[in-house]
Amino acid sequence: MASLFDKDPASSRPPTNLERIEKEIKHLKKRTSVRDGRATTSRLSYLIVLAVLAILGLYLLDPILYALKKDDAIHAYLYLHDYGNVPELKALVDTGMFASSELTILNRRQGTAHDYYTSLDQANKTAASIVQYVNGVHALHAGKYQELDAVGKMRYLLFVHNRIPLPTSWSFLTPIVTEPDQPAANNSDTAQ
Repeated sequence: MASLFDKDPASSRPPTNLERIEKEIKHLKKRTSVRDGRATTSRLSYLIVLAVLAILGLYLLDPILYALKKDDAIHAYLYLHDYGNVPELKALVDTGMFASSELTILNRRQGTAHDYYTSLDQANKTAASIVQYVNGVHALHAGKYQELDAVGKMRYLLFVHNRIPLPTSWSFLTPIVTEPDQPAANNSDTAQ
């Protein structure tokens, strides 16, 4: 009886090149095959990183926008206080962006408020956009889904609906209204 491990060297021939790569060719003809498996994982990882950054951006949107809008609100308030009309000024104050001490400082401030805007219409439009933004933030935090825009609705579904608290502003990022620097009344040390 012959052993199973014995081969007749005369009956076996080496496989041809086509026979060697036949399995590879069949695999590559499939639509789901990929030559380099790492390419799909890197694309997937880029999409995951992009999605995480987008969610993080939506979460941190308010502190950044609030700081920018408050800076614009200071300029709009100063301009409207000097040249504007009372209803727009009152709507800007009613947003709650300014503390009472800040309003006192802004009311006393003298200067070049006319440099901020070229016309009253431009200041009114800026004030209206600030009021609209702050009302949207208040609606988002109050859970008023129907009053939100598309980005606000997405943020509501991601965070407010899941009871994840959203920051509105950060003190280190938000501008604070302070008294302008007063020149020293008596500089006898520097006069010598």
